[in-house]
Amino acid sequence: MMNDFCFVGRLTNEPEAKNTAKGTSITNFTVACQRNFKNEAGEYESDFFNCTAFGKTGETVAKYFNKGSMIAACGEVHIRKYTDRDGNTRYATEINVDSVTFVEKKQTALGGYTQKESPKFEDSSTEEELPFQ
Repeated sequence: MMNDFCFVGRLTNEPEAKNTAKGTSITNFTVACQRNFKNEAGEYESDFFNCTAFGKTGETVAKYFNKGSMIAACGEVHIRKYTDRDGNTRYATEINVDSVTFVEKKQTALGGYTQKESPKFEDSSTEEELPFQ
């Protein structure tokens, strides 16, 4: 079996970066992912995923992503079982992220996002050279 989970959403807060005693960097962040369908009130709901990224991936998140940044990420779903203060068994679902991708251009100095631009390609082929038509 495979435990792969890929998602796209926005960070709900600033990433929190720290290092272990052995020097491994760990970055925690939460991503809100909007659902594809509307609820009974006609609104889109979101799911919130608590994420942890280690090493270079975590450093990338901490350095290049901010609250509100759109992110695409993949990792493993981990369900942690623990006992709360009252002795109740609780479960926490977390995503251990092992790869991230930029979805939009970097933020401007004022904190807003720049308009996406269409990439400019030079097409040197002619219609006769295309394998399909």
